[in-house]
Amino acid sequence: TERGFAQELEKAGEVVLYTKFPDTYRIPTPEGNYNPDWGIIIKTNNTYQAFIVETKSEDDKNKLRDSEINKINAAEKAYYELMDIPYVQAKSYQDAKDKLNNLLYNTE
Repeated sequence: TERGFAQELEKAGEVVLYTKFPDTYRIPTPEGNYNPDWGIIIKTNNTYQAFIVETKSEDDKNKLRDSEINKINAAEKAYYELMDIPYVQAKSYQDAKDKLNNLLYNTE
């Protein structure tokens, strides 16, 4: 999943910068420390937007282990509510962009 995601990022013209977070980058959650996958900056309409992506091969968050769900929920809150950085779980870069747009513009 992550290799394919990185290949998509390389091809996406709007991606200005991306990073795969190292294992040493962790945020505390009630379920233990959590290491998100990607930090991405895109440019659209002369505006830059940063966001965090957790790549999972499973699209349905409810099919993940409870500890994973709790860590993801805590990360969503930490990034978006506390730091105003959108956080999405996605299977592909297109999926991440769609979820980012839904989050920012409430277009579902």
